[in-house]
Amino acid sequence: MTTELIQLYDTVSEKIGKEGATALANYITKFTNERLNENFDNLVSKTEFHQEVAEIRMDIANVRAEVKNVRSELKQDIAELRSEFKQDIAKLRTEIANVRSELKQNIAEVRTEIVNMRSELMKYVLK
Repeated sequence: MTTELIQLYDTVSEKIGKEGATALANYITKFTNERLNENFDNLVSKTEFHQEVAEIRMDIANVRAEVKNVRSELKQDIAELRSEFKQDIAKLRTEIANVRSELKQNIAEVRTEIVNMRSELMKYVLK
């Protein structure tokens, strides 16, 4: 005990007696120990809290990394889809051009046949 505590104990024992001073000293010791235990528990809780915060931060960092990877993969997939889409459009344009050519050729053939048929009809009509 420090000198001040000894003096305080002596003063209290003179006023209320040694038993009262001892009881008061025991109460103060018990109260102080309880407070120390609470503070220690809080310290442990704070440590656990900080540990949980650190774990949450790590989880957030991991999620961010995953999102970044997924975003990168999606960009790559979109680029590939655009390329395939452009190729498909080019194929369709080629097919449309081929169909147009065929249609034009068929129309020309039909016109030729119509002209031939008219000529033949005219031959029969004029006879």
